[in-house]
Amino acid sequence: MRIIVFGFEKFGGLSSNPSQLVVEELAREDQAALGCQLITCVLPTEYAASVEKINRLISENNPSIVLGLGVASSRQTVCLERFALNIDDAVVKDNAGFVRVGEEIEPGGPEALITLIDLPSILKSLTDQDIPATISNHAGTYVCNHVYYQVLRKLQVENTKTGCVFVHLPGVGGQTTVGINSENRWGIPDLVKAIKLVITGLVKLQDSENGRGN
Repeated sequence: MRIIVFGFEKFGGLSSNPSQLVVEELAREDQAALGCQLITCVLPTEYAASVEKINRLISENNPSIVLGLGVASSRQTVCLERFALNIDDAVVKDNAGFVRVGEEIEPGGPEALITLIDLPSILKSLTDQDIPATISNHAGTYVCNHVYYQVLRKLQVENTKTGCVFVHLPGVGGQTTVGINSENRWGIPDLVKAIKLVITGLVKLQDSENGRGN
């Protein structure tokens, strides 16, 4: 079972992007313990280049699941994103210097796309381990949502069985003011633990769908 896990480079005023740091840590994990083969990737925080890179990776590896990670510093929990919207609407430049305000990602395409992953099951795998997590209905309107929409649309058009879900991470340290460790801050080890739980939850769902579950 192959799972592509991608994060993003830092952008705007962030000194680092937790999604990149988590992906880099996952690349060093014992994949056998996770029950799958991880293919890790850090995308440029650019509308066009990010989609080109992830689409190429999907085509080359034929994964069972694509798991996207991004940062939402204003959020206080790990957020499992249910929808991707067909809109780019952010005054913040991407790292290539482009601003997209009120522009459809795919002109005339579906207004929203929904993940087919069983999010309540993944949420339970997190909350059972006391990881603050929620299901979110809004992945924003910046590059994270842009990539999420494009990947879901690619998989839909190609009628593939590959699943896709996007997870927004809270900021770490001074990037956010609420967390789960002793200093009331999220740390990278907290986020790595959370995403490992997401991955093992996804593996269990896939095994169940394939008739290998208990």
